[in-house]
Amino acid sequence: MAGGFFRCCQNVVYERFFVGVSRVKQASFTYWFFGTGWPEKHNSFDEYTVKPDKQMTARCVGPDAGYMTTSACVLAAALSLLSDADKLPQGGVYTSAAAFKNTGIYGRLERYGVRFEIVDELH
Repeated sequence: MAGGFFRCCQNVVYERFFVGVSRVKQASFTYWFFGTGWPEKHNSFDEYTVKPDKQMTARCVGPDAGYMTTSACVLAAALSLLSDADKLPQGGVYTSAAAFKNTGIYGRLERYGVRFEIVDELH
């Protein structure tokens, strides 16, 4: 029954949601990041006695976000876990930024066409 339903509907689903290779190759994205922080680094948030006053603008640009960049991010993360295991933090639960901080993930992403850039640092 389920197999018959799938056969009956698979062309409808495929045609409705398939993007096409030419559209994927033409697509790109730009994500902008706007941050505020402190000019100096402390070991604990408790050591910051004034409000953050440094601003920074960054962006991430790359190919099609849905297919190409998603697979690039997965591959870059997996290769970083395998190749840079000695640079990863030991134990615990980490955000992706903390886990991949000292790895070569940005270089790997750049090889796949995904770049992170500091656009403006305002003091």
